[in-house]
Amino acid sequence: AATTRRYTSATAIKREADGRRVDEESERADASEPWARGRGGTRLGRAVHAAIQSLPLDPDEATIEAFCRAQAVAEAIPHREDEVRRLVTWVVRESDAWKRAAAATRALREAPFVVRQDDAVLEGVVDLLIETADGIELIDWKTDHIPADAVEERLRQYELQAGLYVHGVQAATGRPVTSVTYVFASAKVEKSMGEPAALAAAAVAELSAR
Repeated sequence: AATTRRYTSATAIKREADGRRVDEESERADASEPWARGRGGTRLGRAVHAAIQSLPLDPDEATIEAFCRAQAVAEAIPHREDEVRRLVTWVVRESDAWKRAAAATRALREAPFVVRQDDAVLEGVVDLLIETADGIELIDWKTDHIPADAVEERLRQYELQAGLYVHGVQAATGRPVTSVTYVFASAKVEKSMGEPAALAAAAVAELSAR
């Protein structure tokens, strides 16, 4: 039965719907690198995600600098260390999403989920999952180099992905998703994706139609 089951991911479905095979910064990812993380498609994106994933929720400046330097070297972009540190520093010092995570009773980073939907197995990884008394908040970090006034247009491209995250997390945990926030580090903008239930319903309909 496993040989006939279709496996897919939230990110793959989004890219297929977009008709694109490049990552969020319009650079082609190098699939030949076995150590490359799937969370960010470019070296810069992977370095930023890895630092955010690994840092303590209350880091001092020396720790931020050390983690950013290490990840820049790991991704073979030591010359872009300052850029990595700039994006990471804004996230951990200025973003409301990070502050909510630091204040939460429980916050999980790089939280994976796997659920069955019809004849498919859907998998995904949520950058940051914050548990509250009312449910779960989902956070997705973006390193796109776009101006702040272009965020709304870019956000619409992530509606399907966000809906699949909502559906997957709710199905896997049995708890409601109360909000989905996309954080654009370069533009210094945080935006809600809208009503989670509506996002999930649209995404499930799209997935079932494939």
